[in-house]
Amino acid sequence: MRNLVSLQRRVWALEASSVSTDRCVAFASIPGESQAFFLRASGRIESLQLEEESHSFALFLHLHEIVDDGDLSSGSWRWMSYVAELGSLVCASTTGAMVSVDVEALEGEEVGSVDSGLRAVAWSDNQETLALITGAGSLLVMSNDWEVLHETEIEGSLPSELELSTSDEHWSCELCWREDSKFVALNIATKVKGSDKTRSEQKVVVFTDQLEFHALGRLEDGREIPGLGTALHWSQSLALIASCEVRKSRLVVVFFERNGLRHGEFVIPVTYRAPEYRVHSVRWNTSSDTLAVSVHPTDDGDCKQTVVQLWSRNNYHWYLKQELQLPIDDQLVDLSWDEEVAGRLNLVARSSPKQEIILYEHEFVWDISIVEAEQQTELGQALTHEEYQVVAKCQSQCIAVTGVIDGSKLLFTPLHHAMVPPPFALLQATFDAAINSVVFDSQAEVVLVLLANGVVVLVENYLTPVDSRTSAAGLPPPPNGETKIQHTELAMSKTTIPWHTVSGDEALPLSSLLWIRFCPKSRQLCFAGKSGRQDQLVFCSVENLTSETKQTFIVRQSGLSDIRRACEVLQVISDDNSVIAEYALFAVQTHSGAVYTINAVSDDILEPTRVPGKFPTFSHLVVLDCRSTKEKNGNGLLVVGLDGSSARLYVNNQLLASACSSFRYSSLSSVLLFTSQGRESQLRIAPLSGLCRFALTTGVSETVKFESRSIERGALLVATMGQRASVIVQMPRGNLECISPRLLVLALVIQQIQAREYVAALEISRRHRLDLNILVDFNAQAFLQRFSQFLVQRFLLTKPTAVTSDRLCLFITNLHPVDVWATKYGPLLDPFSATNSHECQHENDAVYAGEDKVNVVCREFMRAIQALASDEEKTESALLLPYVTCAVKQSPPRFDEALGKIQKLLHRNEKDSDNCSSQNRAAATRAIKHLIMLTNVNSLYSEALGLYDLDLVRTVATHSQQDPKEYIPFIDRVERFENENWRKYTIDIHLERHARALTHVAELIKETSYDNEEETNKLQNMALDLIKQGDLYDQALVLFPSHSNRNASKSDRTFRHQILKLKGVFLEWEKKYEAAAYVYLAASEKENARRAFIAANKWQMALALSARDQQTPDKLRNAAYSIAQELLNKQQQQQDGSVDDIMAVARIYVEYCNDIDEAVALLVTHQQWSEALRIAYLHQRDDLVESDVESGVLQSCDDVQEELERKQKQYIKHWNRLTTIREQKRLFKLHGIDGSRWDQGNRGDGDTDSGSIRSGASSAADSALSYASVSSVGSHNSAASIGNFSMQSLSMATASHFYSTQTLGNVSTKPKTKAKHGGIPSRRERRKRMKEGSAEEEAYVAQQLSELRPNAALALEVGGLLEMLVFFGHVQQAQRLQTQLSEFEKCVADKKMPSSLGNASANHAANTDEEGLVSPSYPQWRLDALQG
Repeated sequence: MRNLVSLQRRVWALEASSVSTDRCVAFASIPGESQAFFLRASGRIESLQLEEESHSFALFLHLHEIVDDGDLSSGSWRWMSYVAELGSLVCASTTGAMVSVDVEALEGEEVGSVDSGLRAVAWSDNQETLALITGAGSLLVMSNDWEVLHETEIEGSLPSELELSTSDEHWSCELCWREDSKFVALNIATKVKGSDKTRSEQKVVVFTDQLEFHALGRLEDGREIPGLGTALHWSQSLALIASCEVRKSRLVVVFFERNGLRHGEFVIPVTYRAPEYRVHSVRWNTSSDTLAVSVHPTDDGDCKQTVVQLWSRNNYHWYLKQELQLPIDDQLVDLSWDEEVAGRLNLVARSSPKQEIILYEHEFVWDISIVEAEQQTELGQALTHEEYQVVAKCQSQCIAVTGVIDGSKLLFTPLHHAMVPPPFALLQATFDAAINSVVFDSQAEVVLVLLANGVVVLVENYLTPVDSRTSAAGLPPPPNGETKIQHTELAMSKTTIPWHTVSGDEALPLSSLLWIRFCPKSRQLCFAGKSGRQDQLVFCSVENLTSETKQTFIVRQSGLSDIRRACEVLQVISDDNSVIAEYALFAVQTHSGAVYTINAVSDDILEPTRVPGKFPTFSHLVVLDCRSTKEKNGNGLLVVGLDGSSARLYVNNQLLASACSSFRYSSLSSVLLFTSQGRESQLRIAPLSGLCRFALTTGVSETVKFESRSIERGALLVATMGQRASVIVQMPRGNLECISPRLLVLALVIQQIQAREYVAALEISRRHRLDLNILVDFNAQAFLQRFSQFLVQRFLLTKPTAVTSDRLCLFITNLHPVDVWATKYGPLLDPFSATNSHECQHENDAVYAGEDKVNVVCREFMRAIQALASDEEKTESALLLPYVTCAVKQSPPRFDEALGKIQKLLHRNEKDSDNCSSQNRAAATRAIKHLIMLTNVNSLYSEALGLYDLDLVRTVATHSQQDPKEYIPFIDRVERFENENWRKYTIDIHLERHARALTHVAELIKETSYDNEEETNKLQNMALDLIKQGDLYDQALVLFPSHSNRNASKSDRTFRHQILKLKGVFLEWEKKYEAAAYVYLAASEKENARRAFIAANKWQMALALSARDQQTPDKLRNAAYSIAQELLNKQQQQQDGSVDDIMAVARIYVEYCNDIDEAVALLVTHQQWSEALRIAYLHQRDDLVESDVESGVLQSCDDVQEELERKQKQYIKHWNRLTTIREQKRLFKLHGIDGSRWDQGNRGDGDTDSGSIRSGASSAADSALSYASVSSVGSHNSAASIGNFSMQSLSMATASHFYSTQTLGNVSTKPKTKAKHGGIPSRRERRKRMKEGSAEEEAYVAQQLSELRPNAALALEVGGLLEMLVFFGHVQQAQRLQTQLSEFEKCVADKKMPSSLGNASANHAANTDEEGLVSPSYPQWRLDALQG
């Protein structure tokens, strides 16, 4: 798909400095320098400085001064080459003289002489060896120090019937090396032995570097090749040897493999036929992708031109990409490719009359000639204005057309229609001469072509051939091809433009075209190109262009020369969406790197404006105008260029990618796409916003975020089609592939959603498998407001009915609650878009108002479909399936609405005509099949059965592929019921819909007469079963209310009492005891109500019931004792039973049982001293105060003092132990002994989790304490040598049964209460023992300290005891108790919890425990009367 584009053309016309007969025969240059050397036949060497302005020769050296052979070598010098290793020019003559000329010292030396003369000379590519063919027919190989390495006789390698030709007419022969210098090939003239004929034939012979015969050129079947020419050259890729052949008066370039077999060919255009023309030489460039073929006229007297053609192969086809025609008087002397720049070609020609030397320097680069634009499709006039606007927007398309040069044919491939790989094409245009340059107009279907003879041709409507029945690729004609043929003005047309421009005193044609703008209405043409010797930039304009009359055009000089590349400036739409009218900025870059912009359509004088900054020289260029209409300076221009020689991609002067092979800019998506080389070839996509920021950075490391995907190595970008989100790439083999990067697809879909093009967005998302929820999630509010018009109605207007139904159903079935924009696509597109995904998520949440997204969208769809479906029958048919899909898509599914829609269609059959009836039946059947596909068949059958429409049920069952034996008997049984309620009841029981079945049973009971008690009882029993099965107690009470009149039957009252009793049982099972008690009361179930009141802790109501029903005091007392005992049992079962239960039981003992002794004993047992005193004194029981209350207070005081003493000792012991453990850990860490294991929390090593860190810390220190003393810390022992580490997680230890059941007891010694348990510790107490040095010791000790600290419960208990002791006069004992607790608090305050090493959570817990003693929740327990 690529063409050779001219980067540079320089011409030097040098006047002859010697006699006219002394012609130039050879040319040589020093790689990397600007000095060229010319060898004349007389031996005169002249030099030329290419960079200097004065184009004149300087005599470098004359070989006659070095070779002293008389006049033998005069006029016979022919070869000259520059050998970099020697730093010399090596010249040779046909007489056999060889001279080496030192370029620096300007001294020459004769290095050798061949007596028989020389026929051919060739240096190897590494310039280490030199091959020579002597006049005697020998082949020699010499080293660069002029030593003969090998020699052989050529005739000995030929077939026995052949011999070398010695005729002077066939003196010429060719010699070339393979690049690795392993083989050498020669093309030499031979003849048949003993033949008197003077005719000779050329043969291609291949030798090894040791001059061993390797192969002879031949056809695939072994036959010799007749008519072989003298040209020969071996490609740099080691593959093919190029030569020439004359076949049937046609010039053919043929290729040979190393084994001598011919491998491919191509034919020179028919313009250059034999015998008028001959192929003089062929030359491969350094990359072997271009072959230069020089074609010379055989008779110099004829007015024929010498041409140089540049050919390239791709996909097994040879293309003629450039044809350089020399003036008629000029003869080509030499052609050579540059050794450093693959696309630079040097031509040396001499003028016949004056022997003037002309040096042409051409530099080419591979580029794709393509146009990417957006066009509108022609529409009919039968549409309304609104329909026209809708359809026009849908029918707009992005076009991408490539033009491939193939000699005199221009191959067009509209990639938006068909990806036809080269060498084929969809369309083609043929011209009178070979094509050198092509440029497309981005605003119209116009292409401008520059031919090799200098003629410029304008081609209009190139996508519409004159004969649309055929195409270059053999594709069928378009459907509207015949219609277009009728309008001849729309067919392809060509207009030849006369070109006459004068540069200095000599007329030179255009070297290349750069830009074109054509207006089809006004027929105004304006184009730009490069002309002259130094690539001057010229603009040409033609007014009212026609093909009938001669046209004159206006040529305007821009004042710029040395033009390298040019492009049209692409305007990037700014935030204000302002577009500059008649925008036609044109950007060019010179060989110095400077970039200029010119307004090409301005009528004023062309004034180039230089873009600020210094840029590298680019081989490919794109300029983006990111300025708004208010900005006029050049700071907003973004220059993106690729340096083809170094494969570096730049944005302005900043390096973006160091290994780039191609790039394209997509204006629709505002992204830059480029292919990277290296270890993995990738297609990378960078946003325009990131490029702008990257271009503005100077000295700051700013990177561009880009998305990438892998592609085949060597793939090149051809085109981007923004409207399809497609990228066309060409593989190295030549075939085309279309890929759709996910990022471009997303960007296109978002743009279409913002433009309300929901139909196009849905189609793109469906084609590329994007989640269709993006249409809703991107902007839910806008979608819900406009989807009816821009999605549903537009589908109905532009798509067939079947397509509309299918697409809408697809969209609805793909709905789900997840916000795909906020979670999936938004973060991916955030760097490439200004829309924030999080803001859209908050807006969507506000739209849904807490409801499920799927339900909201489906309801809106159903509302819109109902509004549209009533318009016409076609619309209703298209929207039927989407409607039922919306119904069943909701959560829970709305089967009733879906099946109700189908039910209406089925019943509509009875009213409509036969035709409409069949259509409605078909539509209903289609909807049922659709529902069967979407939902569970059994669920759909059940829902249809629930509508009680047996016709609908049969239809659903028929299409659900159920066994008729399963549903037909049941349907027949239901149909036999005459009573509608019995029929519905039977269906509801089958579907286990108890609520509806109960409703129908209630109706049946109402229909049953009062006299038929048996039937009524049967129905009531059925109702009770339904109530129990479905827990329908409330509904049953509503359906069967209580009758206030006396006419209500006894069975009705009994039935309602049964319902109430069932509800009470249900509430009691649900542990709603109080509600159950009142329900029991309503059903006159007093015993059950009393039990429920007690369970609900409503003992007052239970005693009230007992007092109301039982009048004797003894029975009431017994009932009170029973209720009190139940309350006590309940309080004991509940470990967190409150004091209120104890107070309530004491109150029952006093008020209902008159048992003061039991009440006081209960209160003393639970330390309710004040209430016990009050009751005892109230009932004048002083004996109970002395025997129970006072003795209980003294006993409790002794127990508390003993407990405080024990706790204080245990606290001091555990505190000392914990201090020792943590100090040991600190010292271990200080000395670096396994310190990594003691880093706890997030500050530890990132390779271990926190659980492992904590367990490691405890294990290391605790195990070490078991086997080493504190004094041994100074030795740098490893933690592994100190003890065995247990890596059990601390979180498991703290969650164990031991810690959860730990009480305030001394775990290191036997408890003092041992005798109480018979002297044998329990299993729980044995488990509580902790061995010192274990892994869990630190956590155990810390927990013990926390539990031993004074708490609020202890303070309240001591405060109550102090009050009672003072009340009974035991002041000294009260003082001792207060002093003891105060000392314990002071001890705890002084001995604070030692800090844990790196354990922030443990330290926070310790600080919280210490602050508990002074917190507001800690009660004030001290008595002021006991102070001091």
